[in-house]
Parts: sequence; C-alpha cells; structure tokens
Amino acid sequence: MANSFRNDIFLDPLLLSWAVIGLLALNVVLSVVFAIFGVVIIAMPDWVAYAQDGGLITLLAVSVGMLGMLESPLRIVTGIVFLVWVYRTYNNLSALKSRNLEFSPGWAVGWWFIPFANLVKPFQIVREIFNESDPEFDAETGFLHISPGTPVEVGFWWAAFLASNVFYRVSDAFYGKGDEPASEYYAPFFLGGALLSVAAASLAIYIVKETARRQRVRYENVSRSFGSMDQPPPPPTFDQRI
Repeated sequence: MANSFRNDIFLDPLLLSWAVIGLLALNVVLSVVFAIFGVVIIAMPDWVAYAQDGGLITLLAVSVGMLGMLESPLRIVTGIVFLVWVYRTYNNLSALKSRNLEFSPGWAVGWWFIPFANLVKPFQIVREIFNESDPEFDAETGFLHISPGTPVEVGFWWAAFLASNVFYRVSDAFYGKGDEPASEYYAPFFLGGALLSVAAASLAIYIVKETARRQRVRYENVSRSFGSMDQPPPPPTFDQRI
C-alpha cells in the first residue's frame, strides 16, 4: 500500500523526545514510590491502618496520597506530549523515504481515542514508527524493506502498559469506595500495577530515545543519497535552442 500522505520536510524529534523522556522519568519515579508503598501494605498493613481516635493515617500513606493527587495530571500531560511526539515522528516517515505505511499522521494519533481499537492500533503505530525509522541503507537497493515483525522492546512495552492498567483497575475494585480497603487483595494488585508501570515507562523511554536516534541517522543517509529534503527541487530547465 502506498503512503496515504506526503511530507518532504524532516523535523528533528530530538528536543521533543527529551521532553517525553523527562515526563516518562517522572512517571517512573512515581510508580517506584507506589511500588514501595505496595510492599509496605503487604508486609506491615498496620502502617496504613486508620487510627482509632481520629481517622489519621501514617506519614507514608499521607505522602503517597499527595503523590497520588499528582498522578492524573502527570499522566495527562505525559499523554499529550507523547501523542505530539507520535504525530511528529510518524509525519517524518514520508520524508525519510519509508514505504507502504499503514496509517497517516492524523490517524496515528486518532486511533488512541477509539474504544477497543485503541487496544491494538496504538501498538501497531508505534511499531511502525520504530521499524520504519531503521537507518539501514544499501546504495544499490535503497532502503531495505522492514519485516512486519515486532521488536521485543515494543512488544513488552505494550504488554506492560496494558497489564499495568488492568492491575490498577482490579486494585481499585478491591479497594472499594470506603475509607478502608474492602478487600485485602487490593494490595498485591496495586503492587503489580506499580511494577508493571515502571517497566512500561522505562521501555517507553528507550523506544522514544532510540527512535529519535534512528530517525536522525536515517535522515543523514537519505540526505546523502537523495539530496537535501528541506528545500524544494529546482525548476526544470529547457533547451533554448528549440
């Protein structure tokens, strides 16, 4: 299938990639704190039990609760900046002479918001960005066709991302809506969600960083082989002797 869009201008994703990496790193730190709290809940449940006289909780629980208030805004900001990165890097693929792209830059973002489809399509989009940013180049055959296989890091990233959300939802269901947990089983799922979130964010950091590197190297290879892509081609010249 031919590309459904055309873009001849490459926009270096390096600075945007570092912004995404910084936000993902904050998510890693937050998830590590949650994981520590999950271990404490399992090992020493009295630390997070409510006091008999005033309903006060321990300092650790208060700290985690305050950090929890930052989680949703951080996730939203991270998601927005990450989708801007997805649009930028996917839009670069045409300028990088990628072929047979399945999506367009707009749909590379739009599929994230369509229920059920967003369980699969975002994974395929990131996989395509990563694969089609491959800088491997042969002077005679041009850019080699990238197999449809899934890189290990991309596969594990998506699996960890989905699993972390499932674990957190199950944990919330076990906790209930009261002041105290409705079930003791919420703690293991909370810990599992936190650990999987650490894994997902860490793998996402690698994918973002490596994709930026691959696109920059591929851009250099394309420029050497096809000339600069940032300027329009010169107008045609005609033989004035006719």
